[in-house]
Amino acid sequence: MNRIYIISLLVSFFCPWALSGQSTINEISAKQDQPSMTNIKDLRLYGVNSFNLKDTSPEGSPYLDDEWKLGEVTLYNDVIINDCALKYDISKQSLLIKFEGKYFELPPGRVKRFASKSMLDSGSLSKRNFERIKSKKGEFKFIEVVEKGPSLILGKDHEVKYYRANYNVALDVGNSKPKYVKKTKDILYNGNDEISLKGSSKKIFKRIKDKDLKYFIREKNLDLSNTVHLIELIKNYKIIKEQK
Repeated sequence: MNRIYIISLLVSFFCPWALSGQSTINEISAKQDQPSMTNIKDLRLYGVNSFNLKDTSPEGSPYLDDEWKLGEVTLYNDVIINDCALKYDISKQSLLIKFEGKYFELPPGRVKRFASKSMLDSGSLSKRNFERIKSKKGEFKFIEVVEKGPSLILGKDHEVKYYRANYNVALDVGNSKPKYVKKTKDILYNGNDEISLKGSSKKIFKRIKDKDLKYFIREKNLDLSNTVHLIELIKNYKIIKEQK
């Protein structure tokens, strides 16, 4: 009998694990020749899953205009900065300006007023004026001036709210992005008195505390929901009051 054949029989009888080990090695080699498979757990080890693939950058911004605007700034000490690039941060009530290659953030206490300019499609220059006022809470804030008189200001009060992301990974519902939502309301300022111009003329009239102002509105039969009438009120009120 062949010597090699006898040795093989003895090995298979007394050491069956030796041949099974060889079989395992062959199976592993065969598997290595097959394309590798990646499961979800493997992907998550690399940070690749449905949640992380979502864009979580905020929608919108806290700025009134996302792009830089050409403008001028009057500081609290009446120093004027001309031809600077600026952005108005509504959430902080501050100005971000770019001047002579450097960036500065100016809190409202440092600024009296500012103007931003935009080029219209017609080629003409549009200018928006902003004035610092004190709110009812005693804090400084900026309003956009529509019309200004010695006693009254017709303005736009810009606000922004920040909403956090509320995405639920388990249920795959909600918003993965936080967002800024801006809104504007028309306000009539009489000193420190802020008069909301939302609603009908009668409702607006009831919010006015100044008796002389009420008398003038009645006398002129002004519609407080009409912008033209409001501008007439602002331009003529001080004159009429002084002549009274």
